[in-house]
Formats: sequence, structure tokens, C-alpha cells
Amino acid sequence: MKGWMREYFSIPNLLGYFRLILAVVYLAVCFEARTQQDYYIAAGIIGISMLSDFLDGKIARHFNMITNWGKILDPVADKVTLGVVAVSFSFRYPLMRTVVLIFIFKELFMGASGLLLMRKGWRTGGATWPGKICTAGLYIISFVLLLFPDLKILQVNLLMVLEIGLMFFALVSYIELYARVLGELRRGVLGGDINMKALTQELRQRKYRWAVPVLLILFCMYLLVGAVLPFTKHPEVKKQTKGGFDVSECYGSGIGSDRARILEDNGEALDERIRLIAGAKERIILSTFDFRADDGGLDILAALLDAAVDQAAKRGVEIKLLIDGIYQQLFLNGSKDFQALAARENVVVGVYNPVTPAGLFKLNYRMHDKYVIADDTAYILGGRNTFNYFLGDYKGHKNYDRDILVYHAGQGESSLKEVEAYYRRITSLDYCSVFHDKEKIGDYISVRRAGQNLRERFQCIREEKPQLFEAGYDYREHTYETRQVHLLSNPIHRYAKEPVLFYEIMALIEAEPGNSVIHTPYAICNDYMYQELSKAGKKVRMMQNSAANNGNMFAAVDYLRNKGRLIDTGIQLLEYEGGVSYHGKSVAVGEELSLFGSFNMDMRSAYIDTELMLAVDSPQINRQLRKNLESYEEKAAVVETESEYSYIPEGISQKELSGKKKAFQFFLGGILERLRFLL
Repeated sequence: MKGWMREYFSIPNLLGYFRLILAVVYLAVCFEARTQQDYYIAAGIIGISMLSDFLDGKIARHFNMITNWGKILDPVADKVTLGVVAVSFSFRYPLMRTVVLIFIFKELFMGASGLLLMRKGWRTGGATWPGKICTAGLYIISFVLLLFPDLKILQVNLLMVLEIGLMFFALVSYIELYARVLGELRRGVLGGDINMKALTQELRQRKYRWAVPVLLILFCMYLLVGAVLPFTKHPEVKKQTKGGFDVSECYGSGIGSDRARILEDNGEALDERIRLIAGAKERIILSTFDFRADDGGLDILAALLDAAVDQAAKRGVEIKLLIDGIYQQLFLNGSKDFQALAARENVVVGVYNPVTPAGLFKLNYRMHDKYVIADDTAYILGGRNTFNYFLGDYKGHKNYDRDILVYHAGQGESSLKEVEAYYRRITSLDYCSVFHDKEKIGDYISVRRAGQNLRERFQCIREEKPQLFEAGYDYREHTYETRQVHLLSNPIHRYAKEPVLFYEIMALIEAEPGNSVIHTPYAICNDYMYQELSKAGKKVRMMQNSAANNGNMFAAVDYLRNKGRLIDTGIQLLEYEGGVSYHGKSVAVGEELSLFGSFNMDMRSAYIDTELMLAVDSPQINRQLRKNLESYEEKAAVVETESEYSYIPEGISQKELSGKKKAFQFFLGGILERLRFLL
């Protein structure tokens, strides 16, 4: 074999070229992956690449095919493969972007340092053990994510954090290593090739090992300062706030311009959203805390896309979405289905407080509002997020929740304008941003394919539920009269808030001479909130999930630790034991006023999140609400003391607390007690 052929086209080098080609193939397969089988194929490609990497080294050493070009090609193929793998996951998992940035910095540093040593006439020999561990970790995580694409985001993020730690460790190790090498070179101590492995082993015994723990401590302090400390002090309600709120604003006289109906069932909640979206002719506004592209979420996406592109009806409805930043990052950022909608010219996607790797300290500023508006016709507002747990009759885990549908009957000013004005206020904030590049994502083949799938999905919905698309649907016939509908809200700024909405809710309850009923998934209160509940005392009945039935494990632990304080307020306390976690947030104030919305009876809703509650003055709606509340209370035990109950419904067995929740209570209860304002 000629010299140049041996140098550039030996079998080990051909395997190196093959790995570079495989990296491109993997990237194409991964970006177009939609099924489990597609991800298995991508994992197989990475497996073949790893095998070829193993073989080219063995062949080169065994058959004496080591070349200078091969020494360059092999690590380049390694880095390209690793980089491609990391980048592919960064579109699905936001935290992987931090991994990519650290990876790029590490490789740039190593490359520059290696070139510096080569200019001095020295050669490095072999990878170090921190680098090998870092590489192995990234490969393992890649296989896990490809073989289990439906892994829960918490588990994914834990894997990412582990890899970030390994990369930091490798980076610090390389910095120490090259600093030592350069120092030895200046002193003329080293001669010949540099034995990196030996130097690494020596450095393990030196004092520089403190670098990694110090970096981790600094990162924790970074999160503590930004994500925790701003919320440790709870602002008091200002005199101006108290003076500016008049209970009478929530009550009316005569017949108002709005009519309303409660949406109690998850299937009905999805149907009415689709009906509302399908009937829109000018604009749709949808704001939600949590939006996921599962079955319920896809149904909504399909309806919105149809509204955006329905040429047959000559529609091009203006669609505005507002999504909380953390859930946009977790579930929608890499969704091709969501991008298919976002790519439309008449669709604007706003993100409240987007979370970036550099801005993790801002992750506690959350938008918890949930509503959808169609033209000047009607809107739906409540506690339901936009995915399977809350929308539709799909099998699997679900939560019970509640919305209210408000129809503008055409007489006078509607509360719809209040909700829309609130949307304009919150989207005008400088930390609300548009997240997508329409031209870029619109060109993706996978996005166009997803759009076609959504259109086919919507056609199936049309065929299965034709009643949702009948012309001339009479909202008046399916709603009840109201005397007044008024929007109540928390402040929308970041950092700790006045507990405005909690104050207004309690003011309405305290001003009502009759009994009131509060339903909330859980109650996590501070001294001020306990005091306000005590003022209402025995005229309030409050139901929340039992510790065992609660879908929020942290809230369940807090309830067990602070149950006595709730009892001491004097309210009648009920524990729901229905087997499905209850997520409804409603208040029946006396016999006329009803409150619906997103507010949980907890410190997070009171002091941190944006929250909405709709006050509806209507005896008919109040009767409907109380009837619905009582249907859940039929499966609720009445609390007497922390360990005793005055009434347990027949046929209802109280669940034992799961081992996981017991473990949380025992091991983390003390920690959670100090951070309960963030739960």
C-alpha cells in the first residue's frame, strides 16, 4: 500500500470516516423520530458507532496501522459523535443545552491547550480517567433517553444534572492537568512524551480536588439567592389594597350581560373548548400554566391549527397563546406538533418568564392562570391545565377539576373584556417573550408532517363529535343568568407579592353572614392565612385531599405536619378520599356568590404565582356549584382531631399513606417545613 493510502485510507481510518457519516445519519433519524421504533433505530446507530470506535483502535494496534492522521481523525470522530448526540437532545430537554455549552467549552480548552503543547514539541498520550467517565456517562444517558423516550422529566433532569457534574469534574481536572504540564515544561522537568495518565493520578493526591465541591457549592448558592431568598419575607396587605377593594363590586342587581355554566366533567371541559375554538371567527386567546402534547393537548392543538388555516370557511383566526416558561421548556419546546401551530403567521406564542440555564434563579416566578377566549362570544376560566389529566375521557391518570364557561349575551359590557385586558397587561411585561422562529421551524419536514397529522386528527374529531361543530349553537340555552361577573387577580410582577387575591377571597367570606364552602387541592398556610381563616371560623367548611389521596406529595407531607393548625382555626375540615386526586379550586360564598379559578389555598398562590378567580353573582350558579361540591363531599371524612374523625361516609375506606410519602415525611419533613412557602 502506498504511503498516502496507508496514511489516509487504512482500515482504522475508514472506520473513523464511517463514524462521521453515522453521526450525520443519527442526527437525521433523531430529528425525524416520532415512534418508539425510530428512537430504537437511533440508539442502534450510536451502538454501531461505539463498536466501530472500539474496533478501529484494536485493529490499528494489532496490525500496526497507527498513523498520524488517525491520531487526529479518531478523537475528532469521537467529539463529533458526542457533540451530535448532545445537540440532538438539547431540542427535547432544555437542561441538555447546559451540557452542550460545557462540552463545547471543555473541547475548545482541550484543543487550544493541546495545540499549545504541540507547538512546544510535546505530545500527549491517551485520554484521562475523568474524561473517560464523562464520555461514558454521556453515552449511557443517551441510550437511556433513546430507549425510554417517555421518561418523566424529573428523571431526565436528574440524569442531566449528573452529567453536568461529571463534565465540570472533567473540565476542572483538565485545567489542573494542563496547568501542571505547562509549569513542568517551564522548569524543564519533562522530557519526551507527556504521560497524561500518570500526571492525572498524581494530581488526584493534590489539594486541587476541592475545586469541584466548591463549584457545586457556588451553584447551590446561586440558586438559593435567586430562587429562594426573595420569597422568604411575605409582604403584608397594604392599606391602599384594602381600601381599594369593595365587596359590593362582586355583586350586581338585575340581569347582567353575562350568562354562565359550570364545566364539571373532564370530557365536557375538552368538548366545550373545542366547540369554542371551532366557532371562533376573529381571535382566540389561550393562557395556561401547563400545556403538553398528549392526547388532550393534541386535540386542542388540532382545533387551534384548524382555526388558523381553515381556508374553506375563509378563516384565518388570530391565535394568541401564553404559556408559563417552565412548562413550555419542559413539554413543548421540542414538540413538533406544537411547532406546527407556532409556525403559522397568524399565531403568536408568548412565554411568561422563560427559564434559561443562565437564569435558573428565576424559575420560581410562575404564571398559574388558565383561560381561553373566543372572539367577543365566550370564555372558559378555571383550574384545568391543557393535557390529559384534566381534559377528555382518556385512560390513565386524571384529576378532578372545575371550570366556568361565561357567555356574553350581548347586553352591556362583558367580563370577557376584563379577562382580555388582564391578558394584555401580563403580555406587555418585559419578561414575557415570543419563543419561536416561524421561518426556521416551518421549514422542518417533521414539523410539516406533524401539521398534517394534526389536521387528520381534527377531521377524526369532526366525525366522532359532529355536535360540536353544528352551526347556530345557542349558548344562551345552555347557560344561566348572572347578575354580575367580576375578575379578581393577584399582582402580575415577579418577586414576592402582596396576598391580594387571598385577602379578597377572605374579605368576601367574612362579609357574608351565611356559611361558605372552600374546596382546594391542599392547604399550606402561614400565620397570616391561619389568622384570616380563624376570623371566618365555624361558618366555613373546607375540603381538601387527604394526605394519601393528594397528588402533590410535598403538600401531603406538609398537611400531616400542620393539620393541627388548620383544625385550630375553627373551620370544619374535610378530607377527600375519592381515589382520584381532587384539583378543584372553588368557593361558594353564601347562597349567591361563587368563585372559580386557579387559586390554591397555599402560600405559593398567595405570595408568588399569578392567579385568577372569577366572582359570579348568580343564585342558580351557586346552587349548581354547591350541588357539585356536595357530590365530592359524599366521599370525604369529617376531621375531629389530628387522628380522629367525627364522620366517615359509608363505603369509603381511608387509605394508608404510601411508603414513599411516609419516607418524605420522616426524612424531608424538617427541610420542607423551612421551604413550605415554595411548595
